[in-house]
Amino acid sequence: MRDRLILLPGWGLGVSPMEPLAAALQGLDAHLKVDIEPLPELDSRDLQDWLDELDERIPQDVWLGGWSLGGMLACELAARRGE
Repeated sequence: MRDRLILLPGWGLGVSPMEPLAAALQGLDAHLKVDIEPLPELDSRDLQDWLDELDERIPQDVWLGGWSLGGMLACELAARRGE
């Protein structure tokens, strides 16, 4: 069973707005580890470049979630990984 959730923030917001959500989710289950992964700082506008960067930084066996652009990237990364 997966015991880690990675949250990706929205465009231009940084990780701070996601911190209350991460804390609330962490409080629901003592075994769940919730982390917030900052979005890549890339000059590229190519979605595949962003996904490549996230795929390298985020472990394979985790739950993914996100807000706005972070949600879209989480969905695309999960689809890429076949989960």
